[in-house]
Amino acid sequence: MTLTKHTPARRIAAGSVLAVFAAAMMTAGVLAPAWAQESQPAPDGSQSAWIKVCETEAQTEKEVCVVTQEIRDQNGGFLASAGVRTYAETPNNVALIFGFPLGMLLQPGVRYQIDQNEQKSGAYGICLPTGCFAEVKAEPADIDAMKKGNQLVLLAISGRGETVSFPLSLIGFTKTFEGPPIDPQVLAESQRKLEAEIKRRAEARRKELLEQQEQQGGEAASQ
Repeated sequence: MTLTKHTPARRIAAGSVLAVFAAAMMTAGVLAPAWAQESQPAPDGSQSAWIKVCETEAQTEKEVCVVTQEIRDQNGGFLASAGVRTYAETPNNVALIFGFPLGMLLQPGVRYQIDQNEQKSGAYGICLPTGCFAEVKAEPADIDAMKKGNQLVLLAISGRGETVSFPLSLIGFTKTFEGPPIDPQVLAESQRKLEAEIKRRAEARRKELLEQQEQQGGEAASQ
């Protein structure tokens, strides 16, 4: 699918930059798995899981864009997310924002690494029912590395004190970052498809558990 024109930016209430991004993650980043099925192929022919969402802050009238990717488990559970936030009027005001599931230790903060480059760190800034988010000021070298790189790895410390890593592909990042935002109608349709798929998997899992319980009950009765 090819998006040929810039879609009108939506207006959002002004507030914490992290809160704005987290809201964008809940409405957009969650769609990455579904959107990837319809996104444009990357230069090597593979599909990109990155999407771009742009909105306009109501008070400042400034357009803010987020290029984001989210990974989830096979049942739709949130695992991690990464995004780059930019402002059209202040191109040097760029931030990397990472999301992690609840249950991670907050004090140690987060780390991230692009390919074999040096690991960098950041601190958590806000936690929502969907997860906790950290914001790190992005240097031009960071964005350049993401454009040229193959993989972004996010690292956090679990409640057990263990380091957990979440790899995200950088395939298609450059094209998404430099291209137009996703059409809101396409975004909404992807949301509908993803919710339907998550519901289907949950129902299939429920039936599987019931069948296992019935089978175990039958075996116990025959003994």
